[in-house]
Amino acid sequence: VALSLAHLVRAARPVVTTLHGHTGVSLRVRVYEALERSLAARSHHVFTVSDALRDFVIASGARPGRVTRVDNPVDLDAETAPPPLEPRLHLVFAGRLSHEKGLDLLIKALARIEAPARPRLTVLGDGPDRAPLETLARQLRLQRDLRFAGWVDEVAPYLRGRCVQAQR
Repeated sequence: VALSLAHLVRAARPVVTTLHGHTGVSLRVRVYEALERSLAARSHHVFTVSDALRDFVIASGARPGRVTRVDNPVDLDAETAPPPLEPRLHLVFAGRLSHEKGLDLLIKALARIEAPARPRLTVLGDGPDRAPLETLARQLRLQRDLRFAGWVDEVAPYLRGRCVQAQR
């Protein structure tokens, strides 16, 4: 990776980088962050997914005029028909299915609510923890209340008419 980074930085063509950020505190994550800081400071332009990440990139040495935040592509004002209202609360989780997101905690909390009052949960996304999370849901007998929809291109239709969006 370091050799590729050095080659890119010396390349005659402009280097454009997109950073999404990392979660966790492992050595691997710290190494990736160090490489990204170095690459971002030398890139011709950097795109980030949040203001916090944009600030991080600028603090790492990138010139502010060469860093652009790109908004999340979910347009809640898009013209799509809202889903029908349901008599009970419906939660939506949208994100990568990995441990640091804490979806296992939400699933366990859902199971503690008695069935008649239990909200429904739709999980949008995919990731390394999908199979263990599906197993947990089955073990807690949540098949009727929890739906793993997988990766979806458009999140907005799932959020319309919902009272709560679960996010960590």
